Amino acid sequence: MGIADRVAVVTGGTSGLGEQIARHFASQGAKVVVTGRDESRGESVVGEIKADGGEAAFVAADLSDENVGAAVAEGTEAAFGSADILVNNAGTFFFKPMAAVTKEDFDTAVTINFRGPFLITQAVLPAMAANGFGRVVFMASSAASYGLAMTPMYSSTKAALKGLMFALVPEYGSSGVTFNTIEPGLIATPLTSNLVGTPELQEPFIPHQPTGRVGVPLDAAHAALMFADENAGHLNAQSLLLDGGNTRTAKHSALPPPPGSSGDLVNA
Repeated sequence: MGIADRVAVVTGGTSGLGEQIARHFASQGAKVVVTGRDESRGESVVGEIKADGGEAAFVAADLSDENVGAAVAEGTEAAFGSADILVNNAGTFFFKPMAAVTKEDFDTAVTINFRGPFLITQAVLPAMAANGFGRVVFMASSAASYGLAMTPMYSSTKAALKGLMFALVPEYGSSGVTFNTIEPGLIATPLTSNLVGTPELQEPFIPHQPTGRVGVPLDAAHAALMFADENAGHLNAQSLLLDGGNTRTAKHSALPPPPGSSGDLVNA
């Protein structure tokens, strides 16, 4: 049971949350397909997984490519067979006020955070439905449910993933494929290194964290594993806030981002 021998695709699996999810899934016996743009980093992650006794393969994939769905589906099929599990993790993030958002910003955010995951999901779903089993997990953000200053594009595109999840559940409900979303709060990754990359940077946030810490990538890996499990067939259309209880308790405080802060991790 669990995910042993299942084929799991993790987009953006070369760093951050995606890398930890890929490693964790492999440790649980899954055959993991790591996707991303950085072939050198991807092959390094795959090599380390194999050295630890796991099964993994790298498939080059750029979320800005309109053919990314076919590339991921075909690469996965060549490596291990059709996908059983898909974790749509890769994305981009940047702080920018509404008035400063350009057409290029808009197109980039929509293409990377929504169109790419849409196309990959569309490409793997037929085989999942035909096989009578599938687990699709979308990595959104707590910003998709609660306001975060200066993130109009990030928040809205991550919220779009939740809308896609809700639409797919009734369409594929009887096929054995489930769809769920994880909404991470503040998690220490390369993407957020300018915010919480060191204990000193984390210090101002700790008083607002009910758990007394910011999140770590393994927190996301455990949540993804819960949704991917073979026994999770009735766990469907859920959106899990993964923030230590921050946004739904009195500890929550909407801290503005530091002036000039920015981040950009596209399909890492």
